Amino acid sequence: MSNFTKICTVMVLAMFVLVVSFPAYAVRVVPPRVVMQSGDKVAYVYVNNDGVKAETYRFSWMDIAMSKDGEVINLSKFKDKSVPAYRPASPHIRFSPRQTTVLPGQTQRITLFMRRAPDLADGEYRSHFLVQRMPDTVKDSENKQGDADGTKVGVNFLVSRSFPVYVMNGNVQGALSVDGARFVYGDKAGGPDNKKPYFAEVSLSKTGNRSMLGNISVLCGEEPIHVSPKIISLYAEVDANKERVLLDERKAKSCSAPHAVVTAHPDDLAAGTVWGDTPVRP
Repeated sequence: MSNFTKICTVMVLAMFVLVVSFPAYAVRVVPPRVVMQSGDKVAYVYVNNDGVKAETYRFSWMDIAMSKDGEVINLSKFKDKSVPAYRPASPHIRFSPRQTTVLPGQTQRITLFMRRAPDLADGEYRSHFLVQRMPDTVKDSENKQGDADGTKVGVNFLVSRSFPVYVMNGNVQGALSVDGARFVYGDKAGGPDNKKPYFAEVSLSKTGNRSMLGNISVLCGEEPIHVSPKIISLYAEVDANKERVLLDERKAKSCSAPHAVVTAHPDDLAAGTVWGDTPVRP
């Protein structure tokens, strides 16, 4: 078993939780991402109902791609857009069940079955698995559903969540480089002081045929000057992107030698690897 597979197994212990008050709907989806390595034929997803009444969930696919300029596009929704280098996993996976009703406090297991064609090209295939709470009244059905990579709740709390499913086939590899970093202000003022946010903008480039998942920290020596670390993802179909990390402006401007450190996320194949450590320039 690879280190990455072990990490993914451990991640089953972690839980993404959404809790909404009045009325109370809560859904936990475990793990937060699924990775099927070469040779894997089956994977499992667990959906837990933490609410106070039985809920019905419907499961489906979305194809989410990243354009060369870093825009995340739901190709399932915008049929007129295309990302030629994107390779969906959904045509190669069957899943069961497609809809289920889960009692309060109970868990439903969804089984993903991989069908690898003998001539399937090497590389990464990726789709997003959508868990959608079904409306229980006509009025409820008029509300908004969640977006592609997270959760939104409408007026009467129609809830959905999605997460990526990666299929690795054959020779899969990648490397990430940090090309530089600079301080920039955001375009719009906001917050209690109505000031423009202050960021470190980090330029990244990637080679290989897989997605890269990492963390960016901005430090003064060893002390963080970011508001929080930034989780970043360069999908397999892109080779470069710029990511912004929100900073504590006072700390950033008082630091004589700020630097940005990019490390591989614990869920990445290169978990813990330092991909780059670069000065942040004015």
